[in-house]
Amino acid sequence: MPYVDPNTRVELRPVLEYLKADLNRRPGRNLESLFYTLSDFIDRLERLDTDGTVSPEIRRAVERLENVGAKAGNLNYVISVLLWEEYLQFDFSYSKLDASIDVLLRVMERSRKHKGTLFCSASEIYARLGRPYEDKKAAENGDVFI
Repeated sequence: MPYVDPNTRVELRPVLEYLKADLNRRPGRNLESLFYTLSDFIDRLERLDTDGTVSPEIRRAVERLENVGAKAGNLNYVISVLLWEEYLQFDFSYSKLDASIDVLLRVMERSRKHKGTLFCSASEIYARLGRPYEDKKAAENGDVFI
């Protein structure tokens, strides 16, 4: 997870709650729902910079991201926490990790301005969750690269 200080985490919690509420409104509430929640949010975040046609809720969420400092790092934090709290902390598996990273990469393909942040989110999730899982399995079953 990105390294955001505790005070900033508190300030970013409403952004996370906004995204969770959006996710809960979607049918199925699965990783495909997450894709649409994140795609919509990133798209609106990018449109806010150009045409300002976003809902007041999105505007408040974006302003909160901007007001607490580095927007990219804060966005990375919010995305990572959303994935962790809604999908990865329960019944963790390599398949869920793979599918979660796939969602981030699909959102990244659609993004115009936040590709780096989304890539960093996917990389951090893999580094923190995938790498230790693979190391454990290699120790149990033997390394592939011998």
